[in-house]
Amino acid sequence: MRPLIGLTTSMIPAQESGSMERFSVAALYCRAVLAAGGSPIFVPGLGDAEAVPAIFPPLGGLLFPGCPALEPTRHDPPPTPRPAPPACP
Repeated sequence: MRPLIGLTTSMIPAQESGSMERFSVAALYCRAVLAAGGSPIFVPGLGDAEAVPAIFPPLGGLLFPGCPALEPTRHDPPPTPRPAPPACP
């Protein structure tokens, strides 16, 4: 049986979707999870902390797809600088 891999979703406001608020994730992330041997399942950001204990135990992993709304400089603590990769010979 394939492991369930949770994919966090983006919320599309009603004015952008043309009708009502929607949760969305790019299809390429779902295809990547399938190609890696997992079964994608959407995890909408509803802001309900009490739902977390029910949602996460069955998951074999969690993928946070990137989005332009994620601005790392707005989160604490500030990002840790990474060392430069070694130079190629």
